[in-house]
Amino acid sequence: MWDIYLHFALLLANLLLWGACYRSLLRPLRVLGATLALTLLLEGYAAYLMWHLMRNLYLYHLLTPVQYAGYALVFYQALKPGLPAKAIRSSIPLFLLVSLFFALLQGTDTFNSYASSLKHLLLAGCALMYYYDIFTHLSEARLHTAPLFWVSTGLLFHSLGNFFLYGLMNTLLVESFELAHLLYYFSEFLGYLLYLTFLIAFLLGSKQALRPAT
Repeated sequence: MWDIYLHFALLLANLLLWGACYRSLLRPLRVLGATLALTLLLEGYAAYLMWHLMRNLYLYHLLTPVQYAGYALVFYQALKPGLPAKAIRSSIPLFLLVSLFFALLQGTDTFNSYASSLKHLLLAGCALMYYYDIFTHLSEARLHTAPLFWVSTGLLFHSLGNFFLYGLMNTLLVESFELAHLLYYFSEFLGYLLYLTFLIAFLLGSKQALRPAT
């Protein structure tokens, strides 16, 4: 149970920091916080159902498109106007339709590995587009102080790692529960790293707002 408590503790820490400095944050970080709030709502209810020994897999068929839409909007707000930003914006309604198709195909009582794998693949692509954008326009002189750099880096590693894990999860649940359980903890570890990079991003975002203009 410690893994669940740590997961929600990091998620709540992000939301508390987001709420405390909301007015001073740039729009992409505001969208990120709203996405995390919806994540807490859906994952919290999923945990409640789990503790009461009730099915909760159907909630993840809803959470996946919600998370993709939120994270994609973060990148859309962060990128300079152009083809990459338009592609990300257009991908949101398309992903929602594809997620619905996958939910009907796999069934809502099954782990949504298809939609989750696609979400992670697309988010990794969004992160790479962000890197391309900042290096092309030289918009960040010091990357380690840029909040969106930390958001992108966290999502890139989280997405690449989970892309392979989620693709295997349904098969492993049938073939080897022990290995599936081990990979679950690895996925949770990637989630902890993701929320830590978000915390850094919110901290940097609040400090940038307090920094005097030059």
